[in-house]
Amino acid sequence: MKKSGSNRSNFIILTSLLVLYLAGYIIYHFVLQLNNLNTVYLLYLLITSILSVLVISIDEKNYLLLSGSFILVSIHITLFVIENLHLFGIEDVYLLDSFNHIVTTIGLIMFVMGIYIEITRNHKRDKMNHLSNELNESFYMEYLNKTNELLIEFSNQFINKHGLTTDRMSIDKDTYKTYILPDDAHINPFDIDAKYRIKFPGMKDYITILMKGDISVTDRIVYMGFDVSSRERILKRFSQLEQEYEKVLKLGSDYICKLSKDGIFQYASPRYAALFNLKPDQLIGRSIFEVSNEVKWFLEAVTNKTDTRGFGKFKSENDVWISWNNSVTVNDKGEVESVISVGRDITDLVLLNKSLEEQSNHDHTTGLL
Repeated sequence: MKKSGSNRSNFIILTSLLVLYLAGYIIYHFVLQLNNLNTVYLLYLLITSILSVLVISIDEKNYLLLSGSFILVSIHITLFVIENLHLFGIEDVYLLDSFNHIVTTIGLIMFVMGIYIEITRNHKRDKMNHLSNELNESFYMEYLNKTNELLIEFSNQFINKHGLTTDRMSIDKDTYKTYILPDDAHINPFDIDAKYRIKFPGMKDYITILMKGDISVTDRIVYMGFDVSSRERILKRFSQLEQEYEKVLKLGSDYICKLSKDGIFQYASPRYAALFNLKPDQLIGRSIFEVSNEVKWFLEAVTNKTDTRGFGKFKSENDVWISWNNSVTVNDKGEVESVISVGRDITDLVLLNKSLEEQSNHDHTTGLL
């Protein structure tokens, strides 16, 4: 996989300008018998080189290189002025010349250190891109504006997973579009965050890719495509399980609700909502403190961060006795995220117990066996 075109271009320009500057500096300071025209030309060359480095250092946010370049530009302009002070009758420039050499040395040190930092950064970028190439199932793509050509380079992981026989290919846009599943033909494959299914030559099945990039670099546009097929399958399966879970809850006989840590209903089964003579969508988003006076169990669960159990009677057309199991969910920081409450109708059991108690009392009173 290639590294960023902008970083690579800046690095090449930076290295070239460094060589150019050092060559000019050596010639200017150590080659004798230069006439004024040559002197002006070399000063112009040096200042132009350093100004270019100055621009690149701003782009790369290399402040040490920026400072060194700024000092060198200023010093070279000052040097030109010093060498022409005799035109104004000033001959003794020893102190100015000494100061100039000291500051020039400092500027050169900062300049070289800035170059070193830039080389180190590029080395890190190479390592990071290499790791990305080894670990990600992705491909790098450049679109050349002038030739309408696409240059595609596949990562090792992508090649190994899909059995490709080549690590790169050069095609035009129209050919690339023929690799896309016809059902996804309406999607612009070069949009940011475009997601579509594609099958490159040599692949057995279509895969889902997510495009990132759309970064303009001089005469080309750079993209990265990531294979997200596994993630899509997981999300699809999760969606199916969620739907199945919803159906089970709707068909189930239990009373189920999910509350946020602040007591806001996030889910309510139809039977639970019916306890308040509401439908689930009328209950979701409302606070338990708004619809019920029985909130002690919720406050206890949230405050103590522990699961609780209990039972209670709900009055509707017929009194309903419900046994509750309340479960607290916490995040990795130990903070309460939600409370899930599941209730089961135990009315028949309660009525049976009452009936047995009444029979027992009756037998005890009458003395009948």
